[in-house]
Amino acid sequence: RTFEWRTMQHPDQHAKYDQRLFTRGKRSYQLVMACLGITFFLQYPTLVEEAIRLNQCQEFDQGTHVTRLLVRDYRIDCDSEEYRRKQVLSIVFLLSYGLGIPLSIRLVGFVVRVVEGQQAEDSTFIFLRKGYSDQYPYWELVSMLRKLVVIIVVTFVVDPAWRIYAAIWAVAAFLGLQVWVKPFLLPVMNHLETLSLSVILVSVNMALFWQLSLF
Repeated sequence: RTFEWRTMQHPDQHAKYDQRLFTRGKRSYQLVMACLGITFFLQYPTLVEEAIRLNQCQEFDQGTHVTRLLVRDYRIDCDSEEYRRKQVLSIVFLLSYGLGIPLSIRLVGFVVRVVEGQQAEDSTFIFLRKGYSDQYPYWELVSMLRKLVVIIVVTFVVDPAWRIYAAIWAVAAFLGLQVWVKPFLLPVMNHLETLSLSVILVSVNMALFWQLSLF
């Protein structure tokens, strides 16, 4: 059916269709790196959250003492040696995935540019670079790190009030960076990103007011 559909098209439509193909003009290694990059990019939040879950403990008041159990598996005591081993492993995975994936994508892009040129880098990682200015083509990696920072704050800061404070500082820092850099090509995209971060910042501040019982 695809063949019949293409034979019925006008030659100009054939040309436009071919130009839109993701595989057009790409070599095998570019397709492999692009597919791996897309896969890791989409799996990034899940991988980070899975590594973080090994650090989430819940307290249970037993009357005479307080027991801390791992949320992922309530059979594991967070004060036991078994948990400490799992915690070390989770931190290793967190750093490997949380920092390794963005840095690896940037490093591979740099290598492709050195070996094959700027055009090859652009076409290989167009799924990340599309919409951003030439000065900040990999700004999407900053967004990935922003998610990592927020997840770390929510997980490792135990005190609820300090957790909200840390989240406010983190979001405010990335908001300021967005306003200062303006990484998108279109001004409207910069405005939308600034607006979305501002909404998040306001929401976290409202959570702080609620935590401090100011309402």
